[in-house]
Order: sequence, then structure tokens, then C-alpha cells
Amino acid sequence: MSGLTGASSFAVTATKTFTVSDGTTTATITSAGTLTAQQVLDGVNNTAGLKVRASLTADGKLQLEANNTNTITVGGTASAAELAQFGLTAGVTAAGTLNTTRSAFAAQFDSIRSQIDQLAADANFNGTNLLNGGNLKVSFNEKSTSSLNVAGVTDTSAGLGIVASAGTFQTDKDINDA
Repeated sequence: MSGLTGASSFAVTATKTFTVSDGTTTATITSAGTLTAQQVLDGVNNTAGLKVRASLTADGKLQLEANNTNTITVGGTASAAELAQFGLTAGVTAAGTLNTTRSAFAAQFDSIRSQIDQLAADANFNGTNLLNGGNLKVSFNEKSTSSLNVAGVTDTSAGLGIVASAGTFQTDKDINDA
């Protein structure tokens, strides 16, 4: 099914469940008579330890991605027609293989983050680092009656909001989060 938004709502018999499992941990989403796509997304994404990420694609399809080489099992007590409203079918998706290209990109990404931090730390002039939060006062005469204060910035990876790779970039969500 395409065209879903988080607010897309469908009738699902009260107390019926959707389950998504990685073989070890299971997310259970229980209907109160209707379910929204956002409730399914939250149920999967907010289950601690579950190695599956749920998202909506650009064309509005519900996407389940394994965070590693684990299987994904969709089930529960909801009928096939109720699952189909969300574009899901009951069953097991085979375990994948670790994508070595994505793992290499994650390692390169973390290396570049480290290089950004090293550059910011090494950008000193006369003991002042304007790329790591330092400030500089420039005096234009010997009595310091005319001066300019230059405020530095924090251009480290943390200051720029660039976080370390997660899950070795095995899912699109890992890449987007970083």
C-alpha cells in the first residue's frame, strides 16, 4: 500500500495485535478499534532492543528494515486483510548479510569526523582557537581604547551536529541519523 502518512488510520478489530520480531525481541501493537500508521511506526521504533526500524518511504509505504543480519517476522492476531491495509503480510523475511560496502562507508564517515575534530583542535593562533569556542580581542592602539572582540565558534563534529555512525550504516535510518 502506498500513500500512507503517519495519520493514515484503518479499522482493525479491537484487541487484535500486529507483531514485529527480530527473532529475539518483539514489538506488539494492540488495536483499540483503529490503528494509525504512526502507532505502528512508534510501536516498532520504541521497542527497546528490537533490531528492526520502521519508517515511511517517500511514496508513503511502510518500510521495515533489519538493523543487522537478523530476520524480520510480521505476525499477530490481526487478519491478513487488516495487515494488508498497512502493506504488510504475515511471515518471515530471511536474514540478510552484512553489507561490507556500507560498513566501509561508516568507517570512512567516522574517520572524517575524527579529522574534523583534529582540525578544529589544531586551529590555534597565539594560544587562541576560534574554531573551538575561543574568543579574541584585537586592540587597534597601544592604550586599547579602540578594539574589536571576535567570537569564535565550535566547529568540532559535536558542534556541527555530526554524530558517530550507528549500526555501521546497514539501514537508511542509520545514515540519516548520522
